[in-house]
Amino acid sequence: MKDRKLILKALIFTLLLIPSSAGISSGGEMGDIMKPIVIAGDDFFEWFPTGDYNSIENEFVLFYRISGYLDNDQAGTWLSGINGRIVSYDGDLVGNPISSITTPGSTIQAWAKPAFNPFKNQFMVSYVQGQEETGWDVFAAIIDAEGNNLSGKIDISIIPGQAQHPFIVFNPVRKVYFITWDDGNDIFGIMLKEDGSVDIDTFVVCDAEGEQIFTDMSLNARDGSCLITWEDFRHVANWREDGDIYGTLVSSTGEILKKDIPVCNDYGTENAGDQRQQHQTYNSKANNFFVVWWDERPTTQDGGIYARIINADGEPAGEDFELVDNPNPQIFCSVRYHEKSDKIFAVWDDKRDADPDSDDVKEQDRKDIYARWFLPTGEPDGPEIPMETQDGEQRNPKVIYNPLMDRFLISWRNYNIEEEGGGGEAIGGGHISEAPGNVEGMLYGVPSFMTARVVDMESGLPVEDATATVIGIGTFDSIKTNSGGWFNISEDDQKKGWYVVIVSKAGYGTFFDFIKYNGNPVDMTVSLSSK
Repeated sequence: MKDRKLILKALIFTLLLIPSSAGISSGGEMGDIMKPIVIAGDDFFEWFPTGDYNSIENEFVLFYRISGYLDNDQAGTWLSGINGRIVSYDGDLVGNPISSITTPGSTIQAWAKPAFNPFKNQFMVSYVQGQEETGWDVFAAIIDAEGNNLSGKIDISIIPGQAQHPFIVFNPVRKVYFITWDDGNDIFGIMLKEDGSVDIDTFVVCDAEGEQIFTDMSLNARDGSCLITWEDFRHVANWREDGDIYGTLVSSTGEILKKDIPVCNDYGTENAGDQRQQHQTYNSKANNFFVVWWDERPTTQDGGIYARIINADGEPAGEDFELVDNPNPQIFCSVRYHEKSDKIFAVWDDKRDADPDSDDVKEQDRKDIYARWFLPTGEPDGPEIPMETQDGEQRNPKVIYNPLMDRFLISWRNYNIEEEGGGGEAIGGGHISEAPGNVEGMLYGVPSFMTARVVDMESGLPVEDATATVIGIGTFDSIKTNSGGWFNISEDDQKKGWYVVIVSKAGYGTFFDFIKYNGNPVDMTVSLSSK
C-alpha cells in the first residue's frame, strides 16, 4: 500500500510538470565529451596499453608494460614489468596502479592483455615474460575487479624458444578464455576454464610455410566462434620482408572451421606491398568481421589503412578497400563496431603533419591520433576527428567501448616525455628500443543526465533487472538495471529542476526520492531493502 501511495504521488507530480515540456531539443551527442587523461605518467617508461571494459563495475581496465629503475633494492638496474590502471566511466583514475601480475625483472615482460568475465567479475590477463631457461614464455593470471591476483602465474607456453604476441578474449557462450600466440613461425591457441584450468589444450591455428606472427582476435557473439588474424610471411624469407594478412576461423570448441583465409595476399601482384598490424571488430547486425591493417602498397601515399570484410563463415565479402590514406604514413589502427549507430569507429596514429626537413626532432617524428566514423561497408560517415595533435610522437592507439555510458576510452603511448635512463636495446631482446613515454588517452562519448547503481541494502551486491523510472519536466524514462546494477540516462537537454526517481523490483521495497538537477550529471547509489 505504501509503494502505491509513492507512485501515486509521482504521477501527480508528473502531471504538474508535463505542460512545461515544450522546446526540448536534441541534447547530448557523441563527441560532446572529449576528456584528456594521463593514465600512467610515473617517472619510468610506460608502453603500449591494451584494455577491456568491466560491465559490473562500469569501469575501464588497462594494462601496459613498464621499464626503468623499478626496484629500490636493485639501484642502477634497468628492469621490466607490467602495470595496470582502472579508469572510471567519467575518465578518472581509480585507486593505485595494479602491480599484482608480475614482479619486475631483468628479462622482458610485455604484451599484457586483459579479458573480462562478467559472470565472475574477474579478468584474465595474458602476457609474455622472459625466463633464463626457456626464453620468452606466455603466461596468464586471473585478477579480481580491484586488481588483486587470484591465481598466481598460469603457464600457457613454456618451451625453449620465443613465444610472443599473445591475445585473449572471453567467450560468454561457453564461459571460457581463448588465448592465441605465436612462436615466431606458427600460431597456437588454448582455451581455459573460468578458474584457469585447461578446457581445450594447445592446438595449432596455423603452421603454414614461413613465419607467422602477431595475432589478433574477434569473437562472434552469436555462436562463440573467433576470427584469428596475423601477419604472414609465407612468401618471403622472414618477417623483415613484405608481409600479408591471413586468418583462421575457429569454433567455440577449438575446431578449425576455415584455415588460411587470405585477408590480404597481394604477393606477386603489380601493386604488392607490405601489410602489418591488423586488428578487427565483429559487426553483430551484419554478422561479419571488419578487419583493418597498415598497408604500404605502392598506390598509397607512403602507407595507409586498408580494410576488408570477412563473413561469419570465413569467406571474404568482396575485395579490400582503402580506409585512410593521407600524405605520410597512417600506421596503427584500432576499430570497434558501435551497435547503437550501426557504424564502425576507427582510431589511428597519423604522420600527415610530420616535417622531415625540420630542425626540431619532434616535428620530424610527429605522429598524431585521429579518429573517424565509417559505415559498416567502409564509407566515411562524417569528418575526421583530431584526438591528439600536440607536437611530437603519439602512437599505437587502442579503443575500448562502454555500451552503458556510450563512451570510448582511447589510449596510446606518448613519446614526448623527458625521463632519465634507458635507451638503447630493449630488455630481453626484440626490435623496439627503450625510450621515454607515458600512457595517455581520451574519453570520447555522450554526456549523461543521470547515472545510478542499484544495490541490495544488506549485502551491498548489485541488483539486476530493477526498473528505474525518472520523471520530470518533459521527461519520462523507464529503464532496467544491467548485471552490475547500473542504469544510465544520456543528457537530452533535460530542464533544470526537480525530478522523481522510482526504483522497484519484486522482493524489494520501492525506492522513491526527489532529485534536484542543476545542469550537471547526477550520480547516485540506490539501496533497496528486501521485503
